[in-house]
Amino acid sequence: MDFMKIILLFLSLQFCGCLAHHEPGISQNLLSDDLKVAKNYSEFLSVIENYELLMRENFKRKQMLMVKSSKQESILHRRHDLKIRTEIIKSFSGGFLQIKEKDLLLTKCGDLHKLWQKQRKQIQIKRFQLGLIR
Repeated sequence: MDFMKIILLFLSLQFCGCLAHHEPGISQNLLSDDLKVAKNYSEFLSVIENYELLMRENFKRKQMLMVKSSKQESILHRRHDLKIRTEIIKSFSGGFLQIKEKDLLLTKCGDLHKLWQKQRKQIQIKRFQLGLIR
């Protein structure tokens, strides 16, 4: 009997511990601020890498929300590469980036777009598997 109480106590502590666990993530607001001040190659590269991490984390955590609702998908699964491309072109026009750097950064933005497309396709496949209407 005491053994059962110990097991129940242990399981309840494990369950409560899981609920309280929160991993620090990358804030989209912080990334937007970083994008606004980014001017050179290394700053843009850092912003792109951080947006990729954000996209992967958000997709993992919120995939089922996006599957259930196309409205949620449009809010939670945005294309970040478009605004980054705009800022890269502005910095290139301002003379902060060289042609080679601009091309490399735009290629990285293309990789972000491919990730977005891949995730979107996974959402659509999951909707089809579950019999949900788009």
